[in-house]
Amino acid sequence: MLELPRPSSDWAFVGRKHELELALAELDAGRSGLVIAGPPGVGRTRLAAEIARAAAARGHASAWLTGDAAEPERIAAFEAPWSGLLVVDDAHLVSSSAARRLECLVKDGAVFLVATLASGQRGPAAIRALWKEAIAPRIDLSPLGEPALAELLESALAARVERGTCRLLWRVCQGNLVWLRELLREGLARGVLERHAGVWRYSGPLVLGPPLTELALESVQSLSESARRTFESIAIAETLELALLGAALADGSLEQLERRGLITIERDGLRSSARVAQPLCGEAVRQAMPRSRALQLHRELGAALLRIGMRRASDRFRAATFLLEGDPAAGAPFFASAAEEAWARAEPVLAERFARAGLNGAHRALARHILSEALSDQNRFDEAFAEWDALDGLEIDDALRARAARSRAAILAFARGRTQEARDVLERAEARVGSADLRMHLAAVRTAIDATDLPPEQIVAATEQVLRESDLEPFIEHRTLFTQFLAAIALGRFDRVLGQRPRALRATQRIRATNPFADLYVHINSFYAHLFRADLEAAEALAAEQREAHLDDPYVAARGYWTYGVGVVQLWRGGVTAATALLREAGAVLLAYDNGARQAVLFELAIARALAGAGAEAEEILREAEASRRAPPHAVSAHARARGFVRAASGERSAAREILVEAGHGFLASGRPLPAILALHDAIRFGAGVETARALRKAASHTDGPLLAALAHHGFALATRDAPALDRAAERLSDLGVLFYAADAARAACEHHAKAGRAAASVASLRTFEYLAAQCEGAVFPPLGVSDPLSRREREVAELAARGASDREIAARLSLSVRTVNAHLRAVYGKLELDGRGALRALMASPGDGTHEENRAK
Repeated sequence: MLELPRPSSDWAFVGRKHELELALAELDAGRSGLVIAGPPGVGRTRLAAEIARAAAARGHASAWLTGDAAEPERIAAFEAPWSGLLVVDDAHLVSSSAARRLECLVKDGAVFLVATLASGQRGPAAIRALWKEAIAPRIDLSPLGEPALAELLESALAARVERGTCRLLWRVCQGNLVWLRELLREGLARGVLERHAGVWRYSGPLVLGPPLTELALESVQSLSESARRTFESIAIAETLELALLGAALADGSLEQLERRGLITIERDGLRSSARVAQPLCGEAVRQAMPRSRALQLHRELGAALLRIGMRRASDRFRAATFLLEGDPAAGAPFFASAAEEAWARAEPVLAERFARAGLNGAHRALARHILSEALSDQNRFDEAFAEWDALDGLEIDDALRARAARSRAAILAFARGRTQEARDVLERAEARVGSADLRMHLAAVRTAIDATDLPPEQIVAATEQVLRESDLEPFIEHRTLFTQFLAAIALGRFDRVLGQRPRALRATQRIRATNPFADLYVHINSFYAHLFRADLEAAEALAAEQREAHLDDPYVAARGYWTYGVGVVQLWRGGVTAATALLREAGAVLLAYDNGARQAVLFELAIARALAGAGAEAEEILREAEASRRAPPHAVSAHARARGFVRAASGERSAAREILVEAGHGFLASGRPLPAILALHDAIRFGAGVETARALRKAASHTDGPLLAALAHHGFALATRDAPALDRAAERLSDLGVLFYAADAARAACEHHAKAGRAAASVASLRTFEYLAAQCEGAVFPPLGVSDPLSRREREVAELAARGASDREIAARLSLSVRTVNAHLRAVYGKLELDGRGALRALMASPGDGTHEENRAK
C-alpha cells in the first residue's frame, strides 16, 4: 500500500488550541489535572500528547500509561517523591483498584493527571469521580470542524487539497481521524486520491479497504438480527421513509439503531424517515453486503413504494432508483423521467445509468437525449454526438427535436468551437420543426452562436429590440439576455448586465427543468460585470458563495469555475500567492470536465506565475494551455495577456509589448473595448508609447465603472512619464483594491520624480510603493531604476522622527548619540528640502496610517 506523505504522528495539531491552553492553565495553577472525553478517533490521545509535550517544554517531568496496562504496581512508581504530569490514555479501561490508586495520587497532589475517556464508557467509579466531584475539570471533545479538517488534510498530504475533497472527507469521516487516515491510505492505493499540479483531489467513489471496513462495521456486529437487517435496508437507501420498513417499526429495531447512533429520525411534512448517521458505516455495510441481498432489498423497497402509492414528485425518482437494481422490468416506465431528474440534479453518472435502462422503454427518445446530455457532462463528447445522431434519425416530436438540437449546437459551439456544425444542426432542426415558437427557440440559440462573430454593438442593439417584446417565452428571454450579457461585457457596459440580472434569474427559474445550469451562466456574467466594474468585494462574494453552493455537486465543473473566479479576484487584488493556489486548484478540478474553461484557468495561472517572477514555469503553463481544449469564444480572452506576461517575465519586454499592442488593436477593430483595454494597458507597462495610451484612453471613455478609467489614467501617466499623475493613479487604483497595479504606478512615480530632481516627492512615492508592494504577497517587482536619496541610517532616523520620537528616544533606540541624530536629521532635511519635523511627518507617512489620510485630505 502506498504510504501517506506524512505519518499521522507528524500531522499538524489543529482545532484544539483552546483545550490545550485550558490544560496548561490548570497545570500552571498547580491544580490536580483534567479529564479528556470524546468519541473514538476524535483526537483524545493527540491532545494528551500535546499537553505532555508542552509540559515537558516548561520543565515538568512526564510519564505515559495506557489504561489496560495501568496496574496498581506501575502506578505506585508515581507516588511521592515523584512529581510531574502523568497521562493515562483510555482511562475507562483501568481496573477499579488501579483507579482508586490514581484517585489517591491526584488528591495527594503527587501528580497532574491527564486522563482520556471514550464517551459513553462508564469506566471505574474512581475515574468518574475525578470530574463528578470537581477534582479535575472534564473536557468533551467535539469532532473537528470543516476548516480545521481541511488544515489537517493539507498537513497529512503535504500539499494543497481541493476544497470539494475537503468537504467530502469531512462529511464522511465526521471528525474520526482514524477513519480519515485509513480512507486516505486506501484512496492512494486505489488511485482515486490523486495529485495534479500540486493539488490533491479525490476523483472517484469512496473505497474502503479491509482495515477501514473492519472499523466501520464494529458498531453493527453486535446488533440483533432484526436490527441488522433493518439497517441494511436504510443503508441501501441512505434515507428511507419509515412507511417502507414494515415490521421493523414494531420490533424495536429502530430504537436499537438510534440508541447506537447509527441512524437519525427526521420529519419532512407528514413523513418520517430514517437516515444513516455515519456515512462510512453505511458505505461499509453496502460494500460488504452480498450482491443477492442487495438486489433483494432494492426489489422489496421498490415494490413497497409502488404499493403504498407515489404521492410526491420525488417518489417516482425513488422508485426508479430502487427498481433499476432490483426489478428493471417493473421500473421501466420511470427510467426516462428519472434520468432527466438525475441530470437536472447534476448527477450525470446516475443519469447515464437511468437513460441506458430506458432506451427500450416507451420514452426511449427522451432517454436517448438525456443519455447524450449525461455523456457530454462527463466530458465524453464524441459518444454524446453519436447518441444525438441516432436520435436525429428517429420520428420524435417537435419539442424533443428542438431541445436536442439546442443542446447539441451549444456543445458544438461553446465547448468544442465547431460553430459552423452547430449552425447546421440548428438549421436542419428548424426545417423539420412545425411549431413557430420552437423555431424561435432555435433561432435564439443561433443568434447566441452568431454573436461570437458579430460586433458586440450590433448584438446589444438586436437583443434589446427582442427584449422589448411582451410575453417573451422564458427560454427565448433567457437566451437573449445571455447573448446580450456577453456582448455588453465585451463593450464594458457592466451596468446593463447588473441591471438586467434579476430579470434573467426570473427567466431561469421557469426553464430550470430542461436547462438546469441556466442560472450558472447568469451568475458568471454577473461576476465579470462586478469584477471589471471594480466592485471586487461583490465579485469575490458571488464567486465564494457559488463555490460553496456547488461543493457537493457530482458535476464538478461549476466548482472549478467558481474556484477560478475567487482566484481571479485575488490576482486583481495583487494576492499572487493566494491566486496561484486557487488557480491550480481550479485547473485540477476541471481535469474531470474540460469544456475549454481549463484553458482560461491556465492562462490566468501563467500570468500569476509571471508576476511571481517564475518565468520558466509560466512559459511551461502557457504551453500546456495552448495545447488544451480551446476556451469558449465568449470568454474574456486572456491568451494575449498571458503571452505578453510570459515574454516579459523572460526579459523580452519588446516582444511582450508587440504581442499586446497587436492584440489590443485587434480587439478594438472587432468592437470589443474590454479585452482591448486590458491588453493595451499592459502593453504600456512594457514600454508602449503615447499613441497606444491615447487609444487606451479613448476605449475606456465609453465604458462603465471606475476600474477601466483608472487603468487608462495609469497607462497615460506611464506613457507621458507624468510623475504626479502616476501618484494619483496609484491612489485611485489602491482605493479600488487593485493593489498590484497601484504599486506599479507608485514605483514608476518614484523613478520619474527622482529623475526630475524631486527628492522629497520621490521618497513619498517610494513609501507608497513599499506599502502597496508589501500587500501583494508573492508578486515580484522590477528593481527600482533610482536609488533612495537617504542612506540606510538616515532612513531609520527619519522614520522614527516621523512617528513622533524625540531626538533622545531615537538615540537610545539606535544606540547613537543625540548629536549624531541631529546630524542625520539635518542631512535628511537638506536632501529632501524640508523645513522640519512637520514636513517630514507628512512626507514619511505610510498609506495605511491615519497621518497619510490626513495629508491627503489637506
